[in-house]
Amino acid sequence: MDTNKLRHFKAVIQTQNLREAADLLKISHPGLSKSIRSLEDELGVELITKDGRGIRITEAGLRLEKEIDTILQQVETLKKVSHNENISLQKTCRIGTFEVFSTYLSPFIAEIFDEDIKLSFHEMIPGRMEQELVAGNIDLAITYIPIPHPELDHLKVATIKMGIFGKTKFENHKISELPFVIPMASVSGTPTKADGLDGWPDGKIPRLVKYSVNLMETALALVRKGLAVGYFPNFVVQRHNEVVHSKFKLIEIPMPKGIHNSQEIFLIKRKNSKEDILMKKLGKLLRSLS
Repeated sequence: MDTNKLRHFKAVIQTQNLREAADLLKISHPGLSKSIRSLEDELGVELITKDGRGIRITEAGLRLEKEIDTILQQVETLKKVSHNENISLQKTCRIGTFEVFSTYLSPFIAEIFDEDIKLSFHEMIPGRMEQELVAGNIDLAITYIPIPHPELDHLKVATIKMGIFGKTKFENHKISELPFVIPMASVSGTPTKADGLDGWPDGKIPRLVKYSVNLMETALALVRKGLAVGYFPNFVVQRHNEVVHSKFKLIEIPMPKGIHNSQEIFLIKRKNSKEDILMKKLGKLLRSLS
């Protein structure tokens, strides 16, 4: 593929106007139109369409937009390598997950990967991470709330313990008396029947919700203060208790009957991707949380 066609399309995206893009590129308007049509023919998709007197970028065009810079950068890298220029080839790994794993596992994930691998963490809720994985915007995802998708494999790699945690003042309270702090985000379509991001099966055992928050750190701050209890993975509270003053440490409160105190962890990948060494290392780390 002629990379000039990609640069031409990038200019069209930037200007949203064929004539302005042609002026920017210093080529003729017919020449630019021909270049875009040729690119569409190569890819087998329509990239732009008429919209009144102007143009509109199609869904396929918007998907290509996200990859253009990466493609052009890779081409430049190959050119430098072919000319024996001194350059380090850096592999990237884009991981989609939610705060439980990105905040509390990111340092450990970074330690198990080679120095020449560039890591990026994309925080998103279940359902969205599956969509982004299918679209190619992330490479893999970590979740304990799987949302099935026909183009994805959910690989069960570990089981983690969950629990209700709070200050000692709540130790002998009934479940109906416990003031919970819960994630504001909700989920749907999961086989676990969980309604919230923390995985609690609200449909089975209701709870008294005192606070709703977007961030787990906000939830932990309320729990540390003794204002609420939370349903957290054990490894999160263990790491929390390791770094806080003893007066802020949390204890586990007995679970009510009917609630399983465990969650299965899944690595999600596209069906056409192989399980590479990066996924195997990540799976090993997640199993260490059990």
